[in-house]
Amino acid sequence: MDKVGHHADHDQAGLYSATMHYLKAIDGHRPTDEAPKVMAQMRATPVNDSSPDARSAIDGRMVPNDLYLSR
Repeated sequence: MDKVGHHADHDQAGLYSATMHYLKAIDGHRPTDEAPKVMAQMRATPVNDSSPDARSAIDGRMVPNDLYLSR
């Protein structure tokens, strides 16, 4: 906000959330970044940001993903 003068949009927030979740999963399995181990860690770790206690499904998608929609 301070640097660009506005809040992140929905896409930017989602990408930040996904990246941080991935990096936390890798951090839990150092020194390796083997995909099966990282994906297992990502599925086991809840996502606590804009979607409290969401989890990664077997296909890598986040569920549930409750959103507030407005028009």
